Amino acid sequence: VTLADRPDLLPALYAIAQVAYADQPGRAGTRIPPFDVWRTWFDRHPAEACFIALDGEHAVGYGYLEVDGEAGTHGFTAVAREARRSGVATAIKQAQIGWAKANGLRTLRTATEARLEGMRRLNARHGYRLLYAELVLRGPLSP
Repeated sequence: VTLADRPDLLPALYAIAQVAYADQPGRAGTRIPPFDVWRTWFDRHPAEACFIALDGEHAVGYGYLEVDGEAGTHGFTAVAREARRSGVATAIKQAQIGWAKANGLRTLRTATEARLEGMRRLNARHGYRLLYAELVLRGPLSP
């Protein structure tokens, strides 16, 4: 199902995002913005390209595509802890790729934190290949 189909699920996606974001390597103890700020992110991306995985009527994951002309970029994919390693992220990725093909996108890119081995393997299974590596550094503040 997509966010266009079920905009009422946005609060449930926020709850998933709060946990999934902090579960990423290097982000323990961090928080995403308040709901009213966080939700504006979805206003910038097509709701029909935001896929929501359901277990019955319960949202267990989501992922969206950023679209710029004929190019797409996989945005944040979040899966509830209790649904991880059950194929949810794979189903979301496949739905995104299918939507991109059906809607005439010519390229798809993704960025993955190097320590997220599961997502790196998932991307590799779907044909994504490394373009380049990037280092993110944190330094001390100088007077």
